[in-house]
Amino acid sequence: MNARIERAEKIKIGKKQEQITLHLLQTYGPVIGGDKLWQILTYKSRQAFDRSVQRKRIALPLFRPDGRDGVFVLAPDLAEHLVTLSQASLIQRNEQPITE
Repeated sequence: MNARIERAEKIKIGKKQEQITLHLLQTYGPVIGGDKLWQILTYKSRQAFDRSVQRKRIALPLFRPDGRDGVFVLAPDLAEHLVTLSQASLIQRNEQPITE
């Protein structure tokens, strides 16, 4: 892939990430946790999500505020993670990455 096409793809991915970030911010606010987080990440249950957190198998900058139960993530970090997962999945299946 030449440099011009690569730049265009990065711009398209960036726009998709911005759209997802905006949606997450409008729907859930700047910090997402609890049931919302494990459902967005498509875990089948809260328990499955909690096990993944304990085993450190979630590649997100999760944090635990003092005095609060559970973990949280910032909406822009979650959006970046979702786009990265999507792109990696498409590449593994030899499909065309996001182009909108």
